[in-house]
Amino acid sequence: MAVLVVCTLGMGALTASACRNLVALQSAKHGDRMEEHMRERITEVAESKVLAPVADELKLCAEFRDHVDALKG
Repeated sequence: MAVLVVCTLGMGALTASACRNLVALQSAKHGDRMEEHMRERITEVAESKVLAPVADELKLCAEFRDHVDALKG
């Protein structure tokens, strides 16, 4: 009877350990996927909301300078 109890407790401990390892592995993979997705979205938003408008303004400034320089002679 004691052997059966010890074996049951041992199998329970092994099962719990295996489940913890699987959950930790899946959690790490999910975290990596979410981080990659987040970085992609940050890049897209930064491009559309910051970099593109700034580039447009710099282009307008350059065109304005060119026009002023052309008028100066």
